[in-house]
Amino acid sequence: MQFLACPPNYNFKLHAHPTIELAIPFVGELWERRLMGARLHQSIVARQPALSLSTEGEDKFYKGPSDEEIGNVKKSLQKQLAEKLVSMGSLGEFVDRGLSEGQVLLNEVGSIHQSYTQNRGCLLLVLWSGMHADLENYDCCAGVKGSESLFLP
Repeated sequence: MQFLACPPNYNFKLHAHPTIELAIPFVGELWERRLMGARLHQSIVARQPALSLSTEGEDKFYKGPSDEEIGNVKKSLQKQLAEKLVSMGSLGEFVDRGLSEGQVLLNEVGSIHQSYTQNRGCLLLVLWSGMHADLENYDCCAGVKGSESLFLP
């Protein structure tokens, strides 16, 4: 769980979700350009390598993955996505929608979207894994209706 402060007119990269994500704006608005009618199969965004659970020492409490481990998994996801997702063809459509204070956004595994803010920015409460599978190249979406309005990375 994390609070994210997103400044006005901020753009995230187009990305897919390797895990479920919940987001609730506490202040301001979050916008997204979501691919409706299509999503990636879970196997395309499966984490490789899996994160390990630390059992060092006598402490039996969970110790989360290091920043380096998360970075390695994120790089692996981006590479895997670039190799497996060549083209979405004309499947689906990118649609803009806004999320106001108190509304809940659910991003399913494999969902593809680009979040952004407008003039207000926002403060979000997010329950997520801490990583996205960023699409570094938007060519895979060239034939999808609404893709012409995607922001450049």
